[in-house]
Amino acid sequence: MERLARIAKHVNADGGVAPVPLSPARTAAASPIIASLKSKIGALAKERSALKAELLKNGEAKVQEVTVEMAINGSRSIKTMVTETSDLDANDGIFYRGR
Repeated sequence: MERLARIAKHVNADGGVAPVPLSPARTAAASPIIASLKSKIGALAKERSALKAELLKNGEAKVQEVTVEMAINGSRSIKTMVTETSDLDANDGIFYRGR
């Protein structure tokens, strides 16, 4: 509270201390939307902690052996995604693969 009073003193032109509201601001904690959001965030936090625990437990386990050749030549038996970046310039247009 002292800090707020000092800040207010510097802000006021006359050097006096401006009245600082000491009561907490009203919150929307009673709102049903906020309650719904809090419950959803709580559920997501539980899922995230479970995923983190699974990662710590089995993070080093191999799922499948994948080579670069398999990724480029079709990947019929594995789930992969190979992307090629592009650059979109306002004056020159779009460039694929850095050209």
